[in-house]
Parts: sequence; structure tokens; C-alpha cells
Amino acid sequence: MIAGNMVRLDMTYRAFDVVKTMLHHASSGLTNLQIQKILYIMHMERIGKTGEPLIYEHFEAWDYGPVCPKIYSKLKMYGNKTVNDVFYINTVLNDEIGEFIKSSVSELEKISGAALVQWTHDPVGAWFKNYEPGAYGAPIHNSEIQDEYNSRRKKIDSASQSADK
Repeated sequence: MIAGNMVRLDMTYRAFDVVKTMLHHASSGLTNLQIQKILYIMHMERIGKTGEPLIYEHFEAWDYGPVCPKIYSKLKMYGNKTVNDVFYINTVLNDEIGEFIKSSVSELEKISGAALVQWTHDPVGAWFKNYEPGAYGAPIHNSEIQDEYNSRRKKIDSASQSADK
């Protein structure tokens, strides 16, 4: 992601609704690890492009990258298995944000959980700046996620300019 355009929406959503929408659009199923990382990447892209967070809930720096604890608690019973839709009372988002989620999942679900973890461990990232080995609960603030988006954009733009020369 981190490229292309996105419609500005002045709404923030419940993480459970976003994850329900992710599961609805996933073609091959997602693990809790994939869900966590894709949710984080979408959240970062939304903050970066619009200044608005995707979800109300916060992320924390855990061993395997950014984690939304509320989602983790709901899905931890699956371990490393594919997650079933356990969000029965939640809503599949079908508006512009639903389309954003659908296209993000389509692009990112093909990437292994391990590769997504590696991507979130980049030294320009908010996780890297907040992580302390073995410690849980270190918050990752939206302003830091915005900074990560900006740093990643600069790297992409710089690489693009170098390729054009």
C-alpha cells in the first residue's frame, strides 16, 4: 500500500468492524498475526493520507510487531491457525472505507505473517521506536504512526527519483 489515492473520510471505526470486513473480503483466510499487521498497515496508511485514524483502538509494541490488544484478546484462541469470523454482532463496512479495506486485504493477504512482521520491524517504524524486548503494553501513538508513514513515503519517493535518473 502506501501508494495511490484514498478518499478522505472524517470517520474513525471500531476495530471489530474493520476486522469483520477484512475477514469478509479475505479470499484464503487470515491468521491473527496477518490480521494484526494488515490492520496496522491500513491504520498507518489512513493516518498518513488523511490525518484520521482508521480505528479508535490503540496499538502496542509487542514481540512480533504492532498489536491491537482488543483484537488480540478476541482472536488469541486461534493461535497460528486461520481465524473464523467471530464478530457476529459487528458490521461489514460497505462504504468507501469498505472498498479501501477490500483492496488492502486483496493486496496484503498474499504476504506471509512472517514477512509482514519483518515489514513492521523496519527501523523507520513506530514499533521499532517503542519496542522493548519482553515488555508488553508500550503504546504506539498515532503521531508516531504518522511519522512512520512520512518516513516510508520519503524512502519510496527517493527510490523513485533515483530510478528515474
